[in-house]
Amino acid sequence: MKTFDSYIMSLAKVIATERKSQGISVGSAVNVEYTMNAMPVLFSFGIEYRRLKTEFYQSMADSVKLKVYDGNVQFLMPMIQTKYMIPSGVYVGIGLSAHWMINADKLTDNSEISSKIDYWTVVLVGYMMKLHENLFLDVQGKFGYNLTNAQYSEAKKKDQYYFMNVKSSYDAAFYVGVGYSL
Repeated sequence: MKTFDSYIMSLAKVIATERKSQGISVGSAVNVEYTMNAMPVLFSFGIEYRRLKTEFYQSMADSVKLKVYDGNVQFLMPMIQTKYMIPSGVYVGIGLSAHWMINADKLTDNSEISSKIDYWTVVLVGYMMKLHENLFLDVQGKFGYNLTNAQYSEAKKKDQYYFMNVKSSYDAAFYVGVGYSL
């Protein structure tokens, strides 16, 4: 598939989880990226807005879980990716992104999650299909792993901080987008 530098706008379904605090997030995202073509390698720079419905549970004695948080969390995520594309339009890639929490509902005990920036590595696989002269469809699956685990590590309640031990975080997202070749 012959491609040129392009803009791609994608919508995504996202599932994320955090080990130790036993959290799960489900939501949607909008991703806009600019892709530079150096066939067979593509370099992408983008930004993503993500809104997740999040639940956190804290483990107690005797396998009892206490719900700590049930609310919406919003992220802004700049990212860079490198993709290797074969002529059929299938590609695989790796990338880095920064997840910056821009808004979160208050915790159930009226405390607030501290806004931190986490750095993530991503692995992706996708397919680009030409729809028209300069228009194409981009379908992509992405798996991300949190390298820093700073987000959700502390919360604030009336000038007091308390800390949670997040061992690891990861997410998976499925994107469907439309691109325009320049």
